[in-house]
Amino acid sequence: MIEGATGERTLNVDFERVARLLEELANRGRITRRPMANDPAIALHIPGMRLRLYGSEKVAEGPVLQWTVSSYASLVLKRLLRVAQLMDDKVTRLRFLDLADQIWAHLEQRRIADPYGRDLWDEPTQAFTGTRFNPYGGPSWYHTERVIEALVAAANVTLSQPGSANPDLVRSAVRLIAEAEQRFDEELLRGTNDAGAKLRETFQVVAAKLRRARELLDDRPGTASVLASDVLRELDTLDAARQDTARMS
Repeated sequence: MIEGATGERTLNVDFERVARLLEELANRGRITRRPMANDPAIALHIPGMRLRLYGSEKVAEGPVLQWTVSSYASLVLKRLLRVAQLMDDKVTRLRFLDLADQIWAHLEQRRIADPYGRDLWDEPTQAFTGTRFNPYGGPSWYHTERVIEALVAAANVTLSQPGSANPDLVRSAVRLIAEAEQRFDEELLRGTNDAGAKLRETFQVVAAKLRRARELLDDRPGTASVLASDVLRELDTLDAARQDTARMS
């Protein structure tokens, strides 16, 4: 369902339910929870979960073949990022992206540190210390590719646009921009012809920030609010300096 989802978004409750399931899988797989002594969940990673390929005995005329799947952590991360990409609710999306960061921290621990295969994957004994398993001692292109797939999923989340901006945040940004523009207009009414080069440069920067804040208002109201706040701070600094000069004269 996750891989087959298109750009058309379905109800957030469906994706949130899937994300909670992936969160539980991360816990049970001891990715985001510390493993206990002789924890059987470690076998999901070392050597991996063995899947019986039923029907292979008929093709190969022998015993049932098995396939060991040891990419549990990278698969959970990839699926979680895909679910987060499909979410419209920014708060819920952010919560599960924080979970994705925890899973990534686990995978980073498993990155090979030895000169042979440095910065490739996979060395799970570095994350699950004190186990009876020996280090692999070399890189696995299979695991490295699985991690790269998860990183591509992370890039897709970054580039995706999660729904419309929060109306309350937009209204707050509008009020800040309105106040900043009013204060700036008051400064311009004082005249800039007699102002020094440094003050004229400050006005140019302020005007550029206000233009940028208005451009970002609909899509990135938080950034627009920060720019408006910067303008108000700079204008207040000018006003305070003017008052100090007036008192000293």
